[in-house]
Amino acid sequence: MGDGVTGGYRLVKFLLFVFNLLFWVFGIALIVVGAIALNKYGSIFTLASGQNWSSAPALVIAVGCIVFLVAFCGCFGAIRENKCFLYLFSVLLSVIFVLTLAGCILVAVFKNEIEDDLKKVMERSLQKYNNNNTGIMNAWRSLQRDWPKCCGVTNYTDWENNGITIPQSCCKHGSPCDVSDPTQLYPEGCFNKTVSAIEDHWPVAAGIAGGVAVIQLIGVFMSCGLARAIGASYEVV
Repeated sequence: MGDGVTGGYRLVKFLLFVFNLLFWVFGIALIVVGAIALNKYGSIFTLASGQNWSSAPALVIAVGCIVFLVAFCGCFGAIRENKCFLYLFSVLLSVIFVLTLAGCILVAVFKNEIEDDLKKVMERSLQKYNNNNTGIMNAWRSLQRDWPKCCGVTNYTDWENNGITIPQSCCKHGSPCDVSDPTQLYPEGCFNKTVSAIEDHWPVAAGIAGGVAVIQLIGVFMSCGLARAIGASYEVV
C-alpha cells in the first residue's frame, strides 16, 4: 500500500481515531448511566416489572456495551487502515443512529401514554402492598423514604382509601411519626414527584441524544470516506 492514505485523508484518519476514542468513552458513559438509573430509580422499575419500559436501565447498559465494541472496530479500522472494519463500523454506527433516533421519537410521541402507564402501575402495586410481596413493599419504602420522598400515588389518602395503614416511610422528618397527622407526612404523591423529576431532566437528555446522533452521522461519513480512500490507494499503479 506504500505510504497509504495521504493528504487530507490522513487528517480524516486522525479525526476518525479521535472520534472513536470519544465514542468509546460514550459507551462507558452509557454503562455508567444505566447502572446509576438502576440504582437510583430501581424502585420504579421494580414496581413496573413486566412493563415494556421496565428493562430500560438494562437496555441502556447493553447499548453501552455494544457502542464500546463498535468503537473498537472504528479505532482498529482507522489505525490499521482496514476497509472491512471501517465499513463494518459504518454499518453498525448507522444502525445505532437509527435506533437512537427511533428511541427519541417514540419517547416523545408516547410520553403521555408512558405517564398514564406509570400511574396505573403505581396504583396496582400500592393495592398489593400488604400481600407479603417483599419486592413491592421495599420499592414503596424506597420511593417514599429515599427518592423522590413522597407518599402514596397522588397523596397519603391513597393508602387509607385502599384500607392500608399509612407506612412509616411517609414520615417527612423520619420515622417513627404519627401517621394520622397529615402535617408529619410528605404532602406530594410519588407519581407527580417522579414525573416532575423526569421532566426536569428530559431537555438535557434530549439535547445529549440529539448531539450524539449528529456525531454518529459524522462518524459514518468519515469512516466511509476513509474506506474509499484506502480502496483507491490500492488501485494506484
